[in-house]
Amino acid sequence: PLLAQTLLPRRELPWKQPATLPPNASLLETNLWRRLNQLATNYQQSESMPQGTGLLPTAPGTEVERYVETGKEAELIQLAVKLKEFPLASSLLTNYLDKSEGGTVPLHASYDARTGANLAKDPRNERPFEAPRTADAQLAIAEAAFLFGLETGDTNALGFGKKLVILVLQQFVNTNAPPPRGVAET
Repeated sequence: PLLAQTLLPRRELPWKQPATLPPNASLLETNLWRRLNQLATNYQQSESMPQGTGLLPTAPGTEVERYVETGKEAELIQLAVKLKEFPLASSLLTNYLDKSEGGTVPLHASYDARTGANLAKDPRNERPFEAPRTADAQLAIAEAAFLFGLETGDTNALGFGKKLVILVLQQFVNTNAPPPRGVAET
């Protein structure tokens, strides 16, 4: 509480921050901000991607566009936070909060952007398959949740990130293995 009391009076509330970049933003920040907004706008207007899942394509313009990789989506969330696009970041994080049932069920490595199902596409197979639950998916979304929570002061996002890290430690670490133990991918 003391750190929050010290920092909050010096920062503008997240919902009062402008949705545009400051005039002194670098060219890279400006281009990234435009690309992220273009991606979100194109997705929202796309007829091939029905509304409702709230996922952004991580491979737009490819044959696997409809399959959203959780790790790459986490990178988009982090980008949105860094560009102060807090509503977009919050919306994307909320999808993963729902999919993980509040951080109690491990996330899958990818999801179908049309249906929200936990599917992945392998170019060698015609049909998609069930995506595995991976440590990478948990840690990527946890990192995005921590960044969002720290930037906005959202304690729910911080709690979500914490729960995902706990899931990794409980379900992706083989405690029966001889030391040193590490995190297993699946």
